[in-house]
Amino acid sequence: MTETTPTDWQISAPQTGKKGGKTCLVYDAGRKPITINLSGPLRAPFGSSNFEDNEIPRQNLDLSLDEDILITKLQEIDEILVRHAIQNRETLFNGNPTQEKIRESYRSLLRTREGYKPMLRTKVNLDKVRCWDQENEKRNVPEAKFRNADLFVKIAIRNLWFVSATWGLTLEATDIKILEDNIECPFQADF
Repeated sequence: MTETTPTDWQISAPQTGKKGGKTCLVYDAGRKPITINLSGPLRAPFGSSNFEDNEIPRQNLDLSLDEDILITKLQEIDEILVRHAIQNRETLFNGNPTQEKIRESYRSLLRTREGYKPMLRTKVNLDKVRCWDQENEKRNVPEAKFRNADLFVKIAIRNLWFVSATWGLTLEATDIKILEDNIECPFQADF
């Protein structure tokens, strides 16, 4: 992870959307978008997907994490965001939720699933993400949607979102360098 300090981030006042949810833009100290090059290679064991419709270009992309330093940094970001939400609960939430309720309703950047390494929750827009090959040449999104590949990922921190009873931080993969595995067919030629 590059040198970004969440304590220096600027979080805008909340804007209410058409459906009643709120969003706050997140910038660096110079009011510029924050991008982070994640150390890699990383894996996306499920590829990119969307629970509702796999044809929608904006999809989830969960990245497996091996590096304890990155996991610790993400946990620190989670804690800083929760403290910010607690301090600003009157403007961020409807009603006046307790500190405990704010913590419980936060969707962590880290996703844990039994039998898998911790995963970083990100979004990817298949129509906009820039993909690169091993020679740093532009390429198309892989047919397997990032499964079976080593990935180097650049993410952008987009916004804090508040919808009904949950809230969290949106991270979007903007550039992905793809080092695909050569998967051999398990069947012999004589079949």
